[in-house]
Amino acid sequence: MNFKQNNSSNSINISDWKNIIYDFKPKISIIDSDYSIEETLKSQFVKLVILDTTKITSSSINYCKKECSLVKKPILALITKEMTSTIHLEKEYADFIITPVNNLELSARIQKILYKDNSLLKETNIQIGDISINLETYEVFVKNERITLRFKEFQLLQLLISNPEKVYTRESLLNQIWGYNYFGGTRTVDVHIRRLRSKISNSNSSSIETIWNVGYRFRKNR
Repeated sequence: MNFKQNNSSNSINISDWKNIIYDFKPKISIIDSDYSIEETLKSQFVKLVILDTTKITSSSINYCKKECSLVKKPILALITKEMTSTIHLEKEYADFIITPVNNLELSARIQKILYKDNSLLKETNIQIGDISINLETYEVFVKNERITLRFKEFQLLQLLISNPEKVYTRESLLNQIWGYNYFGGTRTVDVHIRRLRSKISNSNSSSIETIWNVGYRFRKNR
């Protein structure tokens, strides 16, 4: 894993944060403002929370700890040296780092938490842009809002989103989703794709694209 080093300091800048989060799976989210708490906590796809206690209020810190405990999201806390004598770090957080933070130490701490609990590493979610699928609960979210799909619609979306940019012919989709023994025609695929599109139309980042005379593909909008 490569990190952009800041020559003037060991602390992490914005680009470093993004690199670290992007490279890690499952999804990691940073809470570094009071406004980012609710969005992070309501997302079931976030598996690990990095809580910057130096940038949010004490009441928000307590609220975040309580809510993360309820939904079993471990917290990696960024704290000041002065805080080490005032809180019970080993009881309140999965781990902590004293600021300023070194890139390699942050990476190591994240890996330690994730590998300590193997359930955090289990791939149960697929997310591209603002569309997310939970493979265990068969739930689909667009912009963190749950939408209702029929089973065949879910299967179509799962197949397409699992292989973005790959073009599937109508015949291939029909065989993979409905089976080779299905006696209906490819018109069935078109009907289900149309319904699926209408249900995920709220997405700003992704879409199902028609490849004329061929089939469909899932494309992340540029």
